[in-house]
Amino acid sequence: FDVYDDITLVGIIKNIDKTDNKTVVYMYEGKVISDINLEEYDITVSSIKNCDIAPELIFSDGFDYIYSYCVNDVIISYNEENKYELSAALSAGKITLNQLLNDTTKKEDNEIGTLYTSKNYNIVKCNNGYIIGDSKLSLNEKTCSLISNNE
Repeated sequence: FDVYDDITLVGIIKNIDKTDNKTVVYMYEGKVISDINLEEYDITVSSIKNCDIAPELIFSDGFDYIYSYCVNDVIISYNEENKYELSAALSAGKITLNQLLNDTTKKEDNEIGTLYTSKNYNIVKCNNGYIIGDSKLSLNEKTCSLISNNE
């Protein structure tokens, strides 16, 4: 579990000690239960108006490289209280690249790469990585060359 996750701890309380404004609960047969449904989420992308920056590497597992391009933030929300940067959610295993791609529509596929679209973000799969950006992100040689030059 991560720092800001909502969890519930259940078990049998053995003892409660209160000293120096601290409470320590001793329990056995404890179990941590996450209150987050990882299957239901929304992704919000806030774009940069005038984009002249290079793509930023936000995640790599050694095989796949995911970059963000022309966006300030890529936020994944599981509910009102549980929001994460996409890079943190990918690193913690809360979401996978396959889940991201499954929640999009494959729009275009050619020798340059593949364009996946969603209502507020697009993903371009190039030979050397994936680029996530706002809904204006398109599949072309220039887009894929951005991460070739960024390596």
